[in-house]
Amino acid sequence: MKAAQSNFITKGVIFILCGILIGFLPGIVNWIFYIVGGIIVVASVLLLLSGLKSGMDGSLVGGSLAGVIIGVIVMLIPRILHIGIPIAAGIFFLIQGMTKIVSSIKSDSDNAKKPTLIFGIILLLFGGFLLGSPWRAGTIVL
Repeated sequence: MKAAQSNFITKGVIFILCGILIGFLPGIVNWIFYIVGGIIVVASVLLLLSGLKSGMDGSLVGGSLAGVIIGVIVMLIPRILHIGIPIAAGIFFLIQGMTKIVSSIKSDSDNAKKPTLIFGIILLLFGGFLLGSPWRAGTIVL
């Protein structure tokens, strides 16, 4: 039982250190993706070159090319996330804002009408900002 508890403590300390590292140096995550993607690309190219030198069959050529493509995709993940998350959040906030505005218009209670309408407008504007400028919003979020 003590071994399991120390394992949880070790994992907790590692997660805290990773969180602090990512919190203070958010660019490090990008570099991790670049390094891993670069390793995949270099390994695939070396496999292709060594296979061509030794006269490999066509199946390894396809695997090597697939490895290069996967490596490039891994290197592009930070850029995809940088723009993808603000777009997805913008769509979500636009839908929530429209829902709040419609519910405030249909509401019978005068007490809940104004705050719900104001909150819906704020959500709508924030969603529009995220969709209108996803690069800038991604930088702000980072």
